[in-house]
Amino acid sequence: MKYLLAVSVLFSALSLADEDSLKKASYVSEVLGGDDLKKLIVQQIKQQTATLVEQRLKIVQKERQLLDEYLSKLETELVEKLDEPSFDQQLGQIYLNYYSEEELDQIIAFYQSPLGQKMRSQSPSLTKDVKQAISKKTEELKPKVRLMTSELKAKVEGWRSVP
Repeated sequence: MKYLLAVSVLFSALSLADEDSLKKASYVSEVLGGDDLKKLIVQQIKQQTATLVEQRLKIVQKERQLLDEYLSKLETELVEKLDEPSFDQQLGQIYLNYYSEEELDQIIAFYQSPLGQKMRSQSPSLTKDVKQAISKKTEELKPKVRLMTSELKAKVEGWRSVP
């Protein structure tokens, strides 16, 4: 009987420790931009879906409102799905796969420090500036991409014309 009680207490303690670790990991996920990453992923999926649906359904201008309504519903569904507590726990578990509880404590301590708070508050602006720099740099590729696309088109047409 004492043995069962001891095992029960041990498992309860381990469960609480795991729960505490998961809470820490979920917090670290949030602090490291989990919500921003979710927003970015939602926007990427929405853009990719818009392109795919426009091409497959051959959406014309007068049908654009229908597509916009569809994309709005899609965004709502994605946001709701990614905001489920079970998903936050899943993200927390991912962090637990990479960081020990001691490392999570250190990450939390850093983000609660003045420098960590500054980094966290500046992160959205920094990310925006980096995205703009990347976008500007990739703009320089447009002429080359057009040329590559023309070359591909010529090759495909050449293949198609061969019996």
